[in-house]
Amino acid sequence: MSESNRYDFHRGLDIPTPTGTPVFAIADGKVYKAGTDVVGYDEPMVMLRHFRSGYEGDKCGESGGCLHSVYLHLSSVIAQAGTNISQGDLIGYTGASASNFEHLHFEIREANASDRS
Repeated sequence: MSESNRYDFHRGLDIPTPTGTPVFAIADGKVYKAGTDVVGYDEPMVMLRHFRSGYEGDKCGESGGCLHSVYLHLSSVIAQAGTNISQGDLIGYTGASASNFEHLHFEIREANASDRS
């Protein structure tokens, strides 16, 4: 897992897939970011927030209550920031990286301890 939003080379999986392949949420959560995020990502992406089992509350806080799943290099984004998502919901469609490699980059990150939103 990657820590918060720290860039640490390549901490995810690149899953080769043709552009336009549907992408589904891996678990229930909330859309934390969607679209082109100018902080760290140049390509369309979705980041979902997932609360750990047994965690009480709706904010990550310093107790480590959240994980984020990241879906990068999307050709289009369906999910909208701030909405609740159920496991299996359509969130977007795969695309290609700047190198024209058609794939989905997927990773799970620990939410930043200072992330209280």
